[in-house]
Amino acid sequence: MLRVYLSYDPADKDYLLTLLRWLRPLEQKYHLHVWHIPLAQPTGLQPYYWDDMINELEQAHLYLFLTSPNSLKAEHVQKEEIPRALKHQAKMGRHLVQLYRIPLPGANGSAALERMPALGKAKQIDDWKSDLVGYEFLTKDLEAVISELERTWIEEQHRTSLARALPAGAFASAPKAKLRPIPGWLSVSFLFAIFYMVTSLYFRECAPRRYHGVAPGTTVPPTLPPRPYARENPITPPKPVPPRPE
Repeated sequence: MLRVYLSYDPADKDYLLTLLRWLRPLEQKYHLHVWHIPLAQPTGLQPYYWDDMINELEQAHLYLFLTSPNSLKAEHVQKEEIPRALKHQAKMGRHLVQLYRIPLPGANGSAALERMPALGKAKQIDDWKSDLVGYEFLTKDLEAVISELERTWIEEQHRTSLARALPAGAFASAPKAKLRPIPGWLSVSFLFAIFYMVTSLYFRECAPRRYHGVAPGTTVPPTLPPRPYARENPITPPKPVPPRPE
């Protein structure tokens, strides 16, 4: 299960809600675990999220940063989310942990965010001619990233499980198998066996003569008795013609 971390500022919750609505099909298709800082309650009280945020930052596979002037000024984004995400990527590797930014209107970026590739075909959301088309392009690009990241993690899990199953240095200490020549007596016996099977097949199937009406395997006399020739229209000898009178 891939874990996706969404970074945003509470002032950009409208963009977050729209993105979550478009991510729901991908969440169901790839069984994603999408997490973000909980939204403020209608009473105005902000729920406690600090411990969950730290755990999700250290376990996520994909980080999506909604970049806006509000998030560039947010302390939890600049001092906690970005440094921890970069540290986790440096620890696991860029092929296993990926970071992307989604530029929102008015976002100029920062030194840390500029190193992250932007997700989507448009530079900013306000560059989209239509929100419907823009979010569709965004989710298509995101699906390609999720599919590739899922395949990479499956290969990594197979590799680590194989390394755990085998002891250290198993491949290095295993003796190399040496090819030995076939003994002479074995090759001669093999040739004699092939010769015996071919000759026996020939004398059993090809050598005996076949006679019409005689079952195979029966003793056939050297000369068969002559059979009378019966003709459908027997020929009668012609009658003698009397001599011509003078």
